[in-house]
Amino acid sequence: MLRDMQNGERELIKRIISGDREAYRELVERYQKMVFAVTYRLIGSYEDALDMTQEAFVRAYKSLKSFKGRSKFSTWLYRIAVNTCYKTLKKKDRLMASRSISLDEPIKVEDGRINREMADNKIQAPDEEAVSSERMMLLREALRGLDKEHYEVVALKALGGLSYDEISKELCIPVGTVMSRLYRARRILKDRLKALDF
Repeated sequence: MLRDMQNGERELIKRIISGDREAYRELVERYQKMVFAVTYRLIGSYEDALDMTQEAFVRAYKSLKSFKGRSKFSTWLYRIAVNTCYKTLKKKDRLMASRSISLDEPIKVEDGRINREMADNKIQAPDEEAVSSERMMLLREALRGLDKEHYEVVALKALGGLSYDEISKELCIPVGTVMSRLYRARRILKDRLKALDF
């Protein structure tokens, strides 16, 4: 069942399944930075990424008994994080489509300031920062247009750094299917980004 996993990780998961809360806390601490990095790159908002990270761990906890150990635990958890982001983005798209935005409406501020999150800790010139931020926004916009199958393989390959074999094992599809989905996803993204003047 969990034979392919490292011994310590296998024992940790067994303890969690048997109800050991301390073991679950240890697992969260081990993987929270990785999951947050994934959600932040896909969502682009610090607060939303925190929410998605928490949601991914809740989903992982509820599904832990179904984890068979065919792939690394980190890969399985990564996929849960990617799917959590995908569902959230799709839900947001539906909400945005149902709302009208007024250009005359004032910008909401807190404490007399407009709050803004930096994408990273590097200090950039304002024009470089604007271009970088705009490019990331366009890339996220293009990613949101992918269907789940294509979104998953792009996220696992480009953001997770998984090999074709690892993606194949995680998604339970042949390597050839992984390659064709990636090829198709890249073509779709290229066309979308071209249309968005990327």
